[in-house]
Amino acid sequence: MRITIISLAGLLFTPMIVRAADSVMKIDELPYTITASGNYEVTKKLTVASDETAISVNAAKGTYVVINLGGFSITARSAGGTGIGVSSDNGNTVVYNGTISGFQVGLELYDGGQAHDLQLLGNLYGIFLSGNDIVVQNCYIIGTGAATGAGILLSGCGDVQVSGCHVSQFAQGIVTSPSKIGNAFLHNYVASCTYGLELSEYDYYQGNVVTNCTSPFLGGNAIGTENGGY
Repeated sequence: MRITIISLAGLLFTPMIVRAADSVMKIDELPYTITASGNYEVTKKLTVASDETAISVNAAKGTYVVINLGGFSITARSAGGTGIGVSSDNGNTVVYNGTISGFQVGLELYDGGQAHDLQLLGNLYGIFLSGNDIVVQNCYIIGTGAATGAGILLSGCGDVQVSGCHVSQFAQGIVTSPSKIGNAFLHNYVASCTYGLELSEYDYYQGNVVTNCTSPFLGGNAIGTENGGY
């Protein structure tokens, strides 16, 4: 049955080819604003005020930005603020390899963005997505245990793929807003949320496991019999 989901959606999610400068710009203090395309790398554990955006991407539309967190963490100094860990509104931004914790929103990505191999810990909203052709893979997303917030929130998205993620301790594990362009959710694990997968009628899901959630699956279209909730 996995071939079915690929034919329906998987071919839409080809990862971008990043055309960035060969040199690497170092991020060694926060807040930090990126205004040009290229490769950026965090050099150490960093903190920022709880009401600030730690890393803002304001590069020109259509350019490519790659942010390697270097295995380090970027953290809000105190909980309950309005800050954002990494925010990119230009699209075509890749964020990977590190930890983002203590923010109102851990990561914001727009058209053409990619996130993989991240830990998002203790954020009210783990990942916020808006736009099309976004890929989120292999992320570990743990919330605050509050009755609000979401692990992965898609707003007005289409052709988005979320796969191999662990999401727990949110009101909503993975949730999408209504859209006429579908998204795919493959082989994710969602636990200890009020709602597990809360999807629109055009979304598809396969191979997800949802446990200890009041409502494991709402909406969407299941592919095959590999999804399980208990």
